[in-house]
Amino acid sequence: MENNWRDSTWGEEISLEYGKRLQGYKDGVGHYRVYGSNGPVGWTKKSLAPGPGVILGRKGANRGVEFSKDPFFVIDTAYYIKPKTELDMRWLYYAIKHYDLGEINDGSPIPSTTRAAVYVSKLQVPGITEQKAIAHILGSLDDKIELNRRMNETLEAMAQALFKSWFVDFDPVIDNALAAGNEIPEELKEKAEIRAQFAGQRIGTHDQCACRGRAMDGEHQPLDLTIPANHCPKRSRTFSPPNLNIPNRWAGFRRGGRL
Repeated sequence: MENNWRDSTWGEEISLEYGKRLQGYKDGVGHYRVYGSNGPVGWTKKSLAPGPGVILGRKGANRGVEFSKDPFFVIDTAYYIKPKTELDMRWLYYAIKHYDLGEINDGSPIPSTTRAAVYVSKLQVPGITEQKAIAHILGSLDDKIELNRRMNETLEAMAQALFKSWFVDFDPVIDNALAAGNEIPEELKEKAEIRAQFAGQRIGTHDQCACRGRAMDGEHQPLDLTIPANHCPKRSRTFSPPNLNIPNRWAGFRRGGRL
């Protein structure tokens, strides 16, 4: 690959744009994620910046760096990045983490990352083709990590729902009593009537899904937790990164900083 990295400063490459004040985002609804100094903080119905984009925390002890594929909103404790040159936004995200821009302080009592301190900091910038290659490799790994995290959350929710169904609500006991035609205690009749509506339904058929759980939530409504068959964990399955053959020049770039 052509060695076309150039020396530059952050002020020559990007502009740090201030976020805006926004009310009601913590309990808000909408399609656009709201970001603060240390990551996602809510939702809103309007966006401030287009995606893909990069968010850099501005105030506070914990100032994070975030990447958003979709349009987003930034509140006034963070910046969003506007490139001044030809930059791949996902490479820019990894570069900002690599150069620890979120760790730059202005020396004030409240830790802050200022434009002036960032703009004079130096970096090396590869050509756009190499930027995209770096972003693709690291982005693919991060996407796999995020998929695994979501799968784990789904499995945990399934396990909690099944535990509640079996050992708190005693749904199998009620189902067995219904199947045997036994009398149901008065305090369980309402729940038994609801359970009876779902009697005879097949759960966990392999042609539909390899992992599936059904339970009742706190309001006695059916809770259906389903994982697509191709996402279900297999026994002894482990994730090993592919042989990426990453050039030495790229080795410092990774999620969270330097290797």
